[in-house]
Amino acid sequence: MRKVVILIKKAVKYITFTMLLGLIILLSMGCGDGDVVAEVNGEKISRAQLDTKIGELEMGLQSQGFDLEELSEEQAEEVSKNLQKEALNQLIDEAILMQQAEKMGVKADEKQAQEELKQFKEGLGEETYKQLLEEQGLTEKDLLEHQKLKLSYDALFKKVTEDVTIDDHEVKSHFDENREDLEQLKVAHILISVEPDSSEEEIESANQKAKELIEQLNNGSDFGELAKEHSDDTQSANNDGSLEVYFSRQDPFFVAEFTEGAFQLDKGQFSPEPVRSDYGFHIIKVLDKKDSYEELKEPLEERLLAARKNEVFNDFFTEAKEKSKIENKLEE
Repeated sequence: MRKVVILIKKAVKYITFTMLLGLIILLSMGCGDGDVVAEVNGEKISRAQLDTKIGELEMGLQSQGFDLEELSEEQAEEVSKNLQKEALNQLIDEAILMQQAEKMGVKADEKQAQEELKQFKEGLGEETYKQLLEEQGLTEKDLLEHQKLKLSYDALFKKVTEDVTIDDHEVKSHFDENREDLEQLKVAHILISVEPDSSEEEIESANQKAKELIEQLNNGSDFGELAKEHSDDTQSANNDGSLEVYFSRQDPFFVAEFTEGAFQLDKGQFSPEPVRSDYGFHIIKVLDKKDSYEELKEPLEERLLAARKNEVFNDFFTEAKEKSKIENKLEE
């Protein structure tokens, strides 16, 4: 039986020191005013809020499959400190964000959040909604607060960046300087898979099969029909081998060998020799190619504008945070 093989690289879990699952060891740290762990421009952040945020981070980590039992006591204690620090930093940032949203008149109110939550709940269905809350360790009240934060962030971002623009000259200059990296292909492929533990004989057999299929293509056989009959990537095979997405040389979702092999071809061409990757041997055919300014201008303009807006908003938030009076009582 042929199996589904996905060309996209296995996602690497990029984990920072604060993104490890650990025991929440309550260290004997002074909290200042009772249960208050921090103040942001006079707004208090409570120990209860901190514990809730830590719990959310824990649940997220558990969903990634981290095993608490693998940590030593020393590691668990260190992770606990880092996790607490990260949770508090997030709460401080959230407080500043909401304060700025209120200052600029775009803070989401209860009614807006309730309406968004209602639509979200209806979209998921009652059962799935309850399951989501349980899996994430959240109450409906928690989710409502998250919704307020999201709506306020979106509105604040829009307000801060509403006058940000990018002109045609900037877009064209970026295109001219990065033309090769911006080119996009849409391809079909036939995969003859090879398992990681395959023998030399099995690898050579797969290579030979791919070469025989290339010979059939050279003799006029239809690429789509061969993909349906022979490709081990059944997801694309059922669509004549087409992957139905455009990608560039810098696309992180395709393995390097596949990308390199594809960009050696022109539109309509197929691989003259099998392309080897960790998945096996590929025969690639280029279905379409976008390499002109006219074809790439719109998505490039959107990308550059988004990057400019992110830069402007990050500068705005950094300045707001620097001007804020922040008292971290866990450090006192």
